[in-house]
This record gives sequence, C-alpha cells and structure tokens, in this order.
Amino acid sequence: MIQTQALTFQYSKKAPVFTFPNISLSSSEHLLIIGQSGIGKTTFLHLLAGLLSPKSGSIKVGTTNLEKLSQKDLDRFRGDKIGFVFQRNHALKTLTVLENLQLRLRLANPMAPEKQITALLQTLQLTHVQHQKPHSLSLGQLQRLGIAMALVHHPKLILADEPTSSLDDENCKMVMELLLKQAEEKQSNLIVITHDHRIMPYFSNVLKL
Repeated sequence: MIQTQALTFQYSKKAPVFTFPNISLSSSEHLLIIGQSGIGKTTFLHLLAGLLSPKSGSIKVGTTNLEKLSQKDLDRFRGDKIGFVFQRNHALKTLTVLENLQLRLRLANPMAPEKQITALLQTLQLTHVQHQKPHSLSLGQLQRLGIAMALVHHPKLILADEPTSSLDDENCKMVMELLLKQAEEKQSNLIVITHDHRIMPYFSNVLKL
C-alpha cells in the first residue's frame, strides 16, 4: 500500500510551492494521474519514488516512511521495492540490453533467477535486440527497455512516467497489460502519469492535478 499526507515540494526558496492531494492505495490498487504540463505530475511521482525530498508531509510505502530513512537506506529500499519507468531512458550506454537487465536484477536481488529477464524480453519483444546497446535501439524499443528495467526485480510499487507516449496502439496495449499483470501477480501498486488518453480505460482510480 501507499499513503501520502499533506505533501508539498519546492524546488527553491523563490520557486512556487507544489501542494499535492492525499492518496491512500491498498494492496493491488492502482492510480492514474492526469493534468496539464507544469502542474507537478512528474514531481509528485519523483517524491513517491524518494528521488526528491518533500518540503513537508509524509510518504508511506507499505510500513516504511520514506522521509524517515537515511539516504543509504532510502537508496536500498528504492532499489529493492520500487520500479520506475522514466520518460527518458536510463540504461547504461556501455552495456547491452541483456547486461542492463542483469545488472538491475542483481542490484535488487543477487539470488534472483535470470529466467525473469528471459520472460520480460520475450513479452516486450526485445529478445532479438538483447545483445545490442541502447544507442542502436528505436525509440519504442528504448521505452520498452525502460519498462523491463522497472519490472525485472518484481517491485512492490511501480511508478510510470508517460510509459506509452512513444508506442503505437499495439505496443501501448501490450505495455499496459504487462504493467497491470505484473502489479496483480505481485500485489503491487501501479501509479501512472500520462497525457495518453488511450490508457484511461485501464484505471478505475483517476486523479487530476
């Protein structure tokens, strides 16, 4: 589950203060966040991931209060429990698709079986490019690699920033079904922010910022 309370954020003393609504999601409950550009959607997602520290308020993932963790413990918790689909690809340029996924899995759980990687590569139609490096991939393949890196360690909280924006209708459907299936199997929370109205039918909970 994930809960936020009285959450605010400010990039600098002279910058405006973002104020976010409280959310409370039980296990396996999902949320779609929509809103105009500049309203703070990505900021909100980065706060939930512990990538930003709030000005005030609290964030609770499961039984863990993120704002009470040391930076070292927060990094460890995020690496183990949170999967983040970024707008921009964060794969290491010097590693192949397969090596990036192997590294991500080892960082979360050195004992995890690599069959998790094989299954994801097949589902996301990346098997044929698994030995290529990110610079040789198409935009859609890069986005699917980012999704694979977010899911390979079976996180309890899946956060996705515009996960389907560069995908055609077929791959959009495939990615959303994969995200929801992963969340259901692992009883994870899925929170997505997007401008893509194609994915609205997949969610019963919609928050407009």
